[in-house]
Amino acid sequence: MLQGFEAIQGKHTMKILFIISTTKFPFYNQIKKALSNLNLGSLSSRLKKLEESGLIKREIHKGVLIRVSYTLTEVGDNFFFLLFPALIYFAFASSK
Repeated sequence: MLQGFEAIQGKHTMKILFIISTTKFPFYNQIKKALSNLNLGSLSSRLKKLEESGLIKREIHKGVLIRVSYTLTEVGDNFFFLLFPALIYFAFASSK
């Protein structure tokens, strides 16, 4: 149970979950581009923690270039569904 809390504590974690939830099969590079102020090590670490906690699923697409995409798991989708109203509230409250 506490592992789930640890996974969502990071500074950019909610932004990562938002990007994954609102983009169909977001690839690593798309997430990296959307969070340009986050260094690669931190992004990789956050994604790994979210995957270990069961909130996201990592999928490897083989081809000429190996690409990695991320999706929310059922647990991650339910979690984000519950959290989304709070994110909207804080986004509008901070813009005032």
